[in-house]
Amino acid sequence: MGFDLLLGPTDEPGPAIDAFLSLECNLCLDTCTISQVLAGLAPEHPEVSVLDLRRLSESASSLEQWLNIHEYLVRVLRKFQGDIGVLQRAAGDIVRPFREARGFETFARWFQGARNQVRVLRLVFPKDSVSGAALARLRLENLDSGILGGEFPETAIHVSDRTDHFGLMSAKDVLRQVDELVMEARAFPAA
Repeated sequence: MGFDLLLGPTDEPGPAIDAFLSLECNLCLDTCTISQVLAGLAPEHPEVSVLDLRRLSESASSLEQWLNIHEYLVRVLRKFQGDIGVLQRAAGDIVRPFREARGFETFARWFQGARNQVRVLRLVFPKDSVSGAALARLRLENLDSGILGGEFPETAIHVSDRTDHFGLMSAKDVLRQVDELVMEARAFPAA
């Protein structure tokens, strides 16, 4: 959603933005794990939804990942229990661009657009198996086809020591990331 806000729906120039920070953005359909399940929720058939949620639970490769999945799902599903349709539509909007384009095409388009729009760009990913595997495939595809518009951008794409999505969200780490971006933006010559 951050890329959509940054790049806007039209070709008209948006507001001047100096820096952009993304914490574990989706790279491809494989990284939309929970959103895919939420997009498929069927309020009129709760038994199907429960089966899909169980399959998601079974995909966890560690106790920590299992706990994170369940904590997140319980929090989100309780928040929207009165209208699961809203949650389903929001998740569908997240997943749609990755279903409409193959592989990393959606991310590559967003990345290149963001790189052209802002002076300082930083995308941070946790050191987990899903993000790590997707980043490894993205590196290979970039070597093969240059999908990101040049060499793999080590200065823009960072892998954190944090092992999961929620670890990236700690206030201390987010503030550190923002402070570093502000310093980088100040050091970067204005266009």
